[in-house]
Amino acid sequence: MVHLKTMSKISEKPRFVTLDIMRGFFILVIIADHLNRFPSWFGWITGQGRLWVSAGEGFFIISGLLVGYTRGYKKLNLSMRQVASLLYKRAFILYTCAVVTSAALLLLTLHSHFPLSLQPSVVVPKNSLSTAIYQIFTLHFVFEWVYFLKYYIASFLIAPLFIWLLRKKQAIVCLILAFVIWFVGYHIEQDWLQWQVLFFVPAVLGFHLEKVRSYWRTLSLAARRSVERGLMGITAFILLLSSFWVFGWELVKEPHIIMSFDNYVAARKVIDPLFYKVQLSLGRVLLAFICFAGLYVFFNKLQPRIGKYTDWLLLPFGKMSLVAYIIHGFIILPIQVFIPLSTSSVYNTSLGIVTVLFVYGVSQLKVVQKVVPR
Repeated sequence: MVHLKTMSKISEKPRFVTLDIMRGFFILVIIADHLNRFPSWFGWITGQGRLWVSAGEGFFIISGLLVGYTRGYKKLNLSMRQVASLLYKRAFILYTCAVVTSAALLLLTLHSHFPLSLQPSVVVPKNSLSTAIYQIFTLHFVFEWVYFLKYYIASFLIAPLFIWLLRKKQAIVCLILAFVIWFVGYHIEQDWLQWQVLFFVPAVLGFHLEKVRSYWRTLSLAARRSVERGLMGITAFILLLSSFWVFGWELVKEPHIIMSFDNYVAARKVIDPLFYKVQLSLGRVLLAFICFAGLYVFFNKLQPRIGKYTDWLLLPFGKMSLVAYIIHGFIILPIQVFIPLSTSSVYNTSLGIVTVLFVYGVSQLKVVQKVVPR
């Protein structure tokens, strides 16, 4: 009997372990980017959050995929009322976290002195307490280091509609609706609407994940390898091309480079708007899906090797990603205030490692896990 239970756990564990590792990796990248101490070796991994795609999109895609699977497909035995109740309770928990965390970080920030380059974007009027309270409770202000909580709250509030449509076998309608919501948000400049496309397109996939997995297994080994290699190749090409167009300023000044500096600047004016993050462009959305698929193949293929050296960090980070995300701002803030700036990549890399390990250590504390939701 014990043997059967053990075998069952072994067979189920690999299903989402790759997503846990990826989510842990994305959290690590988000922490390093929010620390914003560059030059650093972390910059080679994170792209400083400036590339055409970032860890934020990947983090959001995983959440949508899992909600579609765990709250959609796995809860088909529950009524829509019960499913909606679960989603709304989650939204309320995230709302409470957003309000409390934003208020606490804002208060600490307004009473701290940051180096100018590390000053968080604080848009709440400093001299109007009533306005600050109103903006925090209505989520007009969410502290930038936990800003994704605002997106998640909206996602969980909208999710019952999508799950109801998916139960009615209206997957195409869901996909169209996701892009319509993005289109509306893009034109009225509401980021919380724009980002829903990165949540609900994966949610549709999550709802049909078992069918997709079954279909994938019917393909020949050669066909699967071709798709996987194609996705990884395209992803690598996108990331390299993005790195050139974002960080190529000094490179194009060299005399042997085929593109002149003036042509590079002119091209950037055309290319940059195609992949904006603040105003989430369609190009960035499409690249996010492609690169996520390529990274999934990469992490899934190399999972044994990656896990051998990083399971102790990335898996706990992935499983406790919300805890790590919420508390990392409280750890970064005093670092930004008290640790001096440096132009040394070794110094900044060391500081990044210490910060990541500190967030990891605090996120594993039982008292923190009891207070901060997973």
